[in-house]
This record gives sequence, structure tokens and C-alpha cells, in this order.
Amino acid sequence: MIYEETYRYLLTNVSSTEFDACLYALLNTDWDGRVRVSVNEIADKIGTTKKYMKEMIGKFTSVAKGRFVFVPEKTTEGELYRFNLGKTGNLDFNDKTDRYCKKYNFFYTEGFRNLPINAKRLVLMGAFRMSTSKSEHVSIPVDLIVPNAKNKSVLPFTKQRLVAAIDAINTSNLSNIVNVSLASNVFTREELVVLQFRPGTLDDYKNNHTERFLLRKKLFEAGYQSFLPDEFCIEIEKVGKFIYSSLIRIEKEKAKRQGVITNAQNEMIRLARFIYNSSIEKLAHSLNSKGEELTEPKQVSAYLSSIVYEIALEEMTKIFHQAESVKTLIDMEDLHKKICSVELERSVDYIEIHKYISPIHEKHKFLSRIAIVLENWCEEWVISRVNTLNDDIRTIVDDPENTEVKEKRGWAAPKDGEEQRNSLKRNILEKISQLTNWLANNGNAAIEINKRGTLLEQMQESLVSYFAISSDNTKNKTLLF
Repeated sequence: MIYEETYRYLLTNVSSTEFDACLYALLNTDWDGRVRVSVNEIADKIGTTKKYMKEMIGKFTSVAKGRFVFVPEKTTEGELYRFNLGKTGNLDFNDKTDRYCKKYNFFYTEGFRNLPINAKRLVLMGAFRMSTSKSEHVSIPVDLIVPNAKNKSVLPFTKQRLVAAIDAINTSNLSNIVNVSLASNVFTREELVVLQFRPGTLDDYKNNHTERFLLRKKLFEAGYQSFLPDEFCIEIEKVGKFIYSSLIRIEKEKAKRQGVITNAQNEMIRLARFIYNSSIEKLAHSLNSKGEELTEPKQVSAYLSSIVYEIALEEMTKIFHQAESVKTLIDMEDLHKKICSVELERSVDYIEIHKYISPIHEKHKFLSRIAIVLENWCEEWVISRVNTLNDDIRTIVDDPENTEVKEKRGWAAPKDGEEQRNSLKRNILEKISQLTNWLANNGNAAIEINKRGTLLEQMQESLVSYFAISSDNTKNKTLLF
């Protein structure tokens, strides 16, 4: 999608070729906003030279000349550029409030690329209104395009340039997609630019399949040699999107109640990608070894979701233990006092020490926040999974002949659902026990063994209580029938 921030930038800050480069980059970004095609490929696709493309990248990565449209980032795959305008597909998008333009197919045609820059701007303005109004008949007041005494528009239009742009569109190969004319409002006599798009244009747009390519690539690299069909990929992508959206949502809720912690949201985005990629690698091995069991898209996504939970739980354990380790460092006040006194060459009090070690305090707050967000995420995952099981159990109780749930779950009776819930409980508690043992054997020696992993202990107690209550509620419902 072309978000409003990107739309505004394209209307005022780019040349014709830069316009095309931005649109092609948007079509090939992943969930983190990273452009997953090379600079040379962009040049080839938009019909420009590699030399000019490098000049554009220089502008797009310059604070002085651009707005950091492309931000270079070091990754495990080498240096990638992150598209820095607007929102990426998963981060903070709200389809009820965010205004955006779809990436219509005609944006990527030779007819559009050959238009002069003002003609491209005018078509984009029309396309944006078409996308937001859901109508292929669009009108824009001329006063919003051409600056005048009342309207201080920053658009680089004059009336002469506007007329030239309209003529360029109507005499181009794009004229079979959109016709543009000047008209007057019957009621207000206001002069309008009217754009009439061809019927069907509203739904003729490109989808970004960058993540699907990356998914198949990751599966192949992890040892799964078959081509995964689209219907399976779609279900897997839903799990991936959920990881991003839910982690970011929980972090925002924490920030609202407890205050913002610098880089916490960026860390959640990094963790979301790590958890998703790590889960895909494990899924690849399971697709090879359990191919007979994972034959339906929903089965694969449910299995992947369980892998995601385990990895999130592992990361929570490691990060919380890091926070515990930092806390032990904070508690060494006498050591900090000695170090400060030596460095400052004078005696210091504990108030000065607190200021001196403030970066350590910030590190502890940061790690604790990340661990708690992951802990909340894991808690939500368990509740959601158990609620789904309970709903299906109740459905069979209410309607013993219901075949939909029985076929989906492979259950014959409610007791089968209860057994699956008990199996889920056993698996989760076993995983927590494994992580507790891992901490005992590999944790920081500065922390006593019986004090490591307190968050895991709290989770275990909470889960045991939750499963007991959930089981009792379901049994009571069963007895009523």
C-alpha cells in the first residue's frame, strides 16, 4: 500500500524516475520495510541506468537531500535498504483510520513510466482518491492543486502545468485506463479536475508477495525441497503477521501504562522476525518428517503456532535471565562505589553512584520490559488455544451429531477434546521444566540456582491454576447436558 506519508512525498519531492523507483521498491518490501530487490534490479525494471540509480540511492539515503527514504541496515544477509516512508504492512496499520492508495497495476506499466512527472502526480492524486472513496469516478478541486491566494498548496503546479499534465495523460497509452478533464461543479461553480478510471480499475492492483518468496526460500534453505502451495503459504503468513501485530500491540499497551522505553518497539520487531524465521526453519524439518500428518493448511499453521510458542518461551527465559544478571550487577553498590572513587579520584556517595550506573538501570528496565511482553504474549497464546478447544468441546456437547468440528479435530466425543487440552498442558509444563533445568545448568553463576527463572515459576503456577479452572468449567458445562 502507498500510505499517505509516501503519497505526499511522491507529490512534491521526486523526479519522474525517482517516482518509479519508489513505487517498485514498495512492491518488494518485507514486513520490516526492507527492500528485497537489488539496486540493479530496480534500475532494470524501471528502465533507467545503473549509474542514475546509484545517484538516486545517494539522494534517498541523504539527510540533506532526501528524507532518508532508504535507510541502509546491516543484517545477517548483508546490507539491505529499509523503505522509510509510511508504514510497512504489519506495523501499526489500522484499516479503519489509515489512508492509503493501492498499488494499482497501471503504476507499473510502460505507459505510466513514460508520463512526465506532473502527469504522474495528477494520476496518483486521482488513484489515491479512488482508493479511499472506493469510486472510479473522482473529482479534485483545482484550488487544491494550483496554489492561489486562498490555498497555499505546496504542489509544483500552475494552471498551465495542470493543463499540460491533463493533455499528456489523455494522449498517452494510459488513456485507456483513465480519462482526465476539467469541469465545473453545478452547485458551487467550483472548477474541478475529473478523473474517470476504467471500470474494474479499483480492484486491479498488485499484491506484495515478497514474504511468500522469502518463506519458500527459508524453507528450501532449511532442507524442505518441495514447492509449498499458496494455500499453505497463506496460512503460515497469517501466523507470521500475528506474531508481529500482537507483540507490537502488547508493547504499546505497556508503554501507555508504564511509559515508553527507548528502542523497545524496535526490539519487538527484531524479535518478531527472529521468532518467525526460527519457527520456519523448524517447520521445514517437520514437513519432511511428518508430511503424512500435516496435509492440510490449517494443520500446518496450528503446528507452526505451537513452534512459535516454544521459541517465544525460550526467548522470554533467556531475556529475563539477562535482566536478572544485570540486576545482580546493580546490587553491587560497594563495587560501584570503589570504581567511581578511583575514576573520580575522590570519595563519592550513593546518590552519585546511582547517577553513574544509570545506563545499567536502563538496561535492566529494557530487558525486563521485553521479557514481560513475551510473557504476556505466551499467556495470551495459551488462553486463545484453550478457549478454542473449549469452544469445540462445548459445540459437540450441545450438538453430538455436529460433523464439522469432529472432522476438523478428528474427535468422536468431548472426552477427546479434554484429552487434547490435557496434552497441551503436559507439553507446556514439560517445556517450562526443560527451560528451568537449562537455567540451573547454564545460568549466570552470580545468581543462586534456586533464584533463577522466577518468571518461569510464576508462569507454571499460573498455568496450573488456569488449566484446572478451564477443565472444571468445561466439566460443569458437560454435566448440564
